[in-house]
Amino acid sequence: MMVPLGDSRGRACWLLEASRDPLLLAVKFEGTVRVMDGLCPHADAPMALARIAHGDVVCPLHWWRFDPRTGAGLTDPAAPLRMYDVVLMDGVPHADIPDGTRSLNRLSRGPRPVPEPGRRSARH
Repeated sequence: MMVPLGDSRGRACWLLEASRDPLLLAVKFEGTVRVMDGLCPHADAPMALARIAHGDVVCPLHWWRFDPRTGAGLTDPAAPLRMYDVVLMDGVPHADIPDGTRSLNRLSRGPRPVPEPGRRSARH
């Protein structure tokens, strides 16, 4: 499935309007747009209001952090965000989502413990 990236409207992070399942988040970082899962693996929070802080994608609900280049979970390394390729179709960028891809949710992943208070990304 090819999903157009749409207009960022000046934002660093935005949900792709054409995506429902999986919900997709576009992230503009270091001059490149990347696409990753749009649900935080911690509490299934939509990442619509995610932001970039100190070089990480930060979930707006509980501040879980992810690497914008790889989707690696920085708050919980066992809980990454899937990444998707961005390709050009007739000069327009699209996310290339494999057929049959569905959003991961807590039921399919099992419960995730909340990290200890004050635990920060390994990069900080």
